Amino acid sequence: MKIGLTYIILFLGIFSVQAQDYVSWDITYDADQSELQVNATIGEGWHLYSTEKATDLGPIPTEIVIEEQEGVEVKGKVKEPEPKVSFDPNFGETLYYFENQVTFSQEIELKGAKVLNGTVTYMVCNDEMCMPPVDYKFSIELTHED
Repeated sequence: MKIGLTYIILFLGIFSVQAQDYVSWDITYDADQSELQVNATIGEGWHLYSTEKATDLGPIPTEIVIEEQEGVEVKGKVKEPEPKVSFDPNFGETLYYFENQVTFSQEIELKGAKVLNGTVTYMVCNDEMCMPPVDYKFSIELTHED
């Protein structure tokens, strides 16, 4: 029984690591715009899903969460460009997604913070399969005028 459970955990862990191979992240802070820029480069043939969802079914939407900390105030919702919209027969739903590259942005007011920590939760699918959701944790040093 323990061996079977070990194989299942190992199998799921491999898929989680593989999902990370299909999206690379570059996260920066634009002091001029007071925005966190979350840039995703998406592997050929894969879809990264919008932060918005048409229904409660289908793949999970991308979510960007900034850790609460002194000196950082998140303003409004995450912004994204217009996603592709299409009906997916595998899910039987209309999906909002991105291919190749996308930049999400989040307005942030800084009051002396030097580091910003957060998590991007995302899921990728291609025409044949989906990878389990992944939590990509990030920490960036901030440059701003105090």
